[in-house]
Amino acid sequence: MRLNAMNAATAVLAVALLLIGGHATAAKVAGVELDPAMSVGEQELVLNGAGIRKKLFIKLYVGSLYAVEKSSDATALVDADEAMAIRLNVLSDLLTRDKMVKALKEGFSKSTGGNTEPVQGGIDQMMGLMQDKIRPGNSITLAYEP
Repeated sequence: MRLNAMNAATAVLAVALLLIGGHATAAKVAGVELDPAMSVGEQELVLNGAGIRKKLFIKLYVGSLYAVEKSSDATALVDADEAMAIRLNVLSDLLTRDKMVKALKEGFSKSTGGNTEPVQGGIDQMMGLMQDKIRPGNSITLAYEP
């Protein structure tokens, strides 16, 4: 059987659609399918990278960073006054609200050189939004919009 150009293109497209599946994912980390993009306000962000947070041998969460454009320059990403987001996909029930609040407070303290006073109102607001119970399968998205 001989395929003409149209039949060949249709066959390639059909195989590609079967391989892609139902929805697009940019990556899969520890069984978590990560979205290739997300919106923050009016800004479309792309998946910049992802990794897994482990404590000893226990997988706690998958963290993913979304930015305006992909970059491997960490300093430029941190210094950019652009929309960005971090998503945490919870994997373990060992990650509790109290532990997450403690980790976030430590992170804010480190990133501000111990001077959280100028941003304390935002920190308090964010802590008030934290769910009472964090369960495997939950996702937490922290977004920044300039």
